[in-house]
Amino acid sequence: MIIFVDTCIIKRNPQTSAFDTPAPNKEIWEIGYSPINKVTLQQMLRNYPKKDIAFELLQGFMFGFKLHYQGPRLSTDCKNLISARENPSEIWEKIQKEIKLGRIAGSFSEKPIFKVRVSPIGLIPKMDGSWRFIIHLSHPEFNSVNYFIDPRISSVQYTSFDKVMDMISEVGKGALLAKIYIKSAFRLLPIYPGDFDLLGFKLNGSYFFDKCLPMGCSISRAIFEKFLTFLE
Repeated sequence: MIIFVDTCIIKRNPQTSAFDTPAPNKEIWEIGYSPINKVTLQQMLRNYPKKDIAFELLQGFMFGFKLHYQGPRLSTDCKNLISARENPSEIWEKIQKEIKLGRIAGSFSEKPIFKVRVSPIGLIPKMDGSWRFIIHLSHPEFNSVNYFIDPRISSVQYTSFDKVMDMISEVGKGALLAKIYIKSAFRLLPIYPGDFDLLGFKLNGSYFFDKCLPMGCSISRAIFEKFLTFLE
């Protein structure tokens, strides 16, 4: 049965599992590359007081972080965003870079996973003039990947400005502030292979899927914030 929702085509196929693949190549189920040293991480997490978070982080880096998606596993297809169609060479370059880094799988001439959900991809301009690659996981409305991720576990509470001012006041005159920028921050965290089917996309008739925490997923900030808080 095929259901049309907005510009996406959703194909129901309840007989297959998320780990099914039409190809014999099981290497596609390997988790994405992360430069995080797991041995060192495990040693550091032993003394982390938040034991539940420590366990979640270690499991995530060892076996991949789960997206906590609670919706149906459906095969979908859709058009890419205008930014992708207007900048074909730029988005192709972005994808090829991620493939070389071991963070995106592809290209595949046919669906690498039977139930792969294809979402639109696009580019967002950065302040430095470069582009940020995104997967639009809030499309289609009411039936997207993000729609089926509980907002209660994807919300993030950042340190308030007042809290920062209080910390500066406690240190007193001469206090120094520092800002640390982590490049490709979300991409440091690999995705659980059982959720690969949620992160598919198409370009030039070929299939790809993401293997690391993507921009555009509602839970990405919450997962990364746990790791960042641990690093602090």
